[in-house]
Amino acid sequence: MRTTDDALLPPADHAQSPRRVHAEVFGCQMNKLDAQIGLEALLRAGCVRAENIADADTVVFFTCAVRQHAEDRFFSNLGTYERWKARGPGRLVAVAGCVAEEHGAELLRQFPFVDLVCGTRHFHRLPELLARVRPAAPVVATGEAGVTYARRRSLDPRPAQAYVSVMRGCSLACAYCIVPSVRGPEVSRPPQEIRREIETLAAAGVKDVTLLGQTVNSYGRSLGAPHSLAALLASLAGIPGLARLRFVSSHPRFMDEALIDAMAALPNVCEGLHLPAQSGSNAVLKRMGRGYTAERYLEIIAACRARIPGFAPAGDFIVGFPGETEEDFRATEDLMRAVRYQNVFVFKYSPRPGTRAAALPDDVPAEVKQARNARLLALQREIALPLYRAEIGKTVEVLVEGPSRRSPARFTGRTRSGKIVLFPPVDAIGGLIGVRVEDATHLALYGTAASGDADAAR
Repeated sequence: MRTTDDALLPPADHAQSPRRVHAEVFGCQMNKLDAQIGLEALLRAGCVRAENIADADTVVFFTCAVRQHAEDRFFSNLGTYERWKARGPGRLVAVAGCVAEEHGAELLRQFPFVDLVCGTRHFHRLPELLARVRPAAPVVATGEAGVTYARRRSLDPRPAQAYVSVMRGCSLACAYCIVPSVRGPEVSRPPQEIRREIETLAAAGVKDVTLLGQTVNSYGRSLGAPHSLAALLASLAGIPGLARLRFVSSHPRFMDEALIDAMAALPNVCEGLHLPAQSGSNAVLKRMGRGYTAERYLEIIAACRARIPGFAPAGDFIVGFPGETEEDFRATEDLMRAVRYQNVFVFKYSPRPGTRAAALPDDVPAEVKQARNARLLALQREIALPLYRAEIGKTVEVLVEGPSRRSPARFTGRTRSGKIVLFPPVDAIGGLIGVRVEDATHLALYGTAASGDADAAR
């Protein structure tokens, strides 16, 4: 593993004026949280946040390397910043996160205008690392480091919502996944530290917290008994002001009775569960190294549905994994029909360097991957539409996020289970309101703010 020798870094320039920092984020919730951790460190060090690149003298990219598409999109954007940097003296370009960890100093050879490469365990050092940058002397910090997680506030643009990391890294060996090599082995945070962070966030007005981990329901393994995600949820459920508590992403191998019971019994633990299946074919699951069968996955879903009021599953699938036959793919369609997901994410397989699957022949043609991707999305539309239309006529509890990005004339929010709801503007951003549902698609509910309690079961 690459490490940074601090003795080789240039000294920090403490006389430099506060930097105006703009963040660009590529990837999932974990990458968004990476950005918030890095930005808070910079703001606490005296930097100023620039919402637009035109107002910035420093841009920091927080990147994802889990899928080729995300990495390609980042590199395409990065190339456009060479001219931006050249137009202003003292401007800096930093690359942080998974791509930085994956490529390290090689990024500087490919993009010589980059000033800082900051790996996944160095976000808290961003102020120090930026201060050490000198002309023609970029800084690389990757590999092992002590990781600081705790934040004093949420920098999420949705004021009542926050992501909180409960663990870092992954110690599994899924054949397609690059995460263990770019984020390191699984390490859980002490529960007291997590509670203090969420208490601080809740006191500042956060009502909805999502606990993040690569395999979040394996939380506690590095701490030993009696630590577990179920125990952590129980310890957090009573925090004043915390109305909703959820967690992503879970692994089927770690869904146990205690966690299902916690979801069923704790009032502010939400009933939505993101449980990636990846495939419905046992042969494919075995090649992927997932450690469960389709039958076991369906048993877990059945147990959740029987015991958790309003249970709403979501999932991930990879199509076109090496060796996937039409029969394998039909098994995935069958699993989707059996589960009846509220929503799913479908990805076309792409080999990632350093993974076991990269050594396998990528033998499913691109046009077949595309066709299977489209088939699964069409099937999901067919499954989800009646689930969403069943909400018509009900009043659902919605956490108001603010104007919709796609339709600014409407406000948007989410139900406890995670359904998107669109409604006319209300003076209640960050608040919980009832919305009377009047229409629905397979992706969203449409309604108007209503007085009275929601009809939701919980």
